[in-house]
Amino acid sequence: MANIRIQELTEPQIDELEIEPNFRSIQPVSCMDCGNKQDFKDQIFYITGFRNDESDSGIISFHMRESYGLNGYITRKFGLKTYLQAAVCPECGSTRIMFDLVMDFDNKFGRQGSTIRHR
Repeated sequence: MANIRIQELTEPQIDELEIEPNFRSIQPVSCMDCGNKQDFKDQIFYITGFRNDESDSGIISFHMRESYGLNGYITRKFGLKTYLQAAVCPECGSTRIMFDLVMDFDNKFGRQGSTIRHR
């Protein structure tokens, strides 16, 4: 069994990833607890040694909850790398956030006025 390693990305590392439209296209859109739809605190983690099976998923879920207090996240492949992306609702503090494909990059996720804040 390979060692699973999870590393939280820094704000400059996230900014570098989000230059790519294909990475930016999936974003937090709604809190499943309170319905809030804006100003999410975004966190992205780089993960290695992940086999994408049930036992690894349980280990990762436990680690994310215990180490970062995150109960919700999505797994993303970008290029040859695997990332975990999570968001926190600024209204109620929930990590149960719905992610979706967002196509309005210039207005919603442009460099001038991002609706996502990195933690």
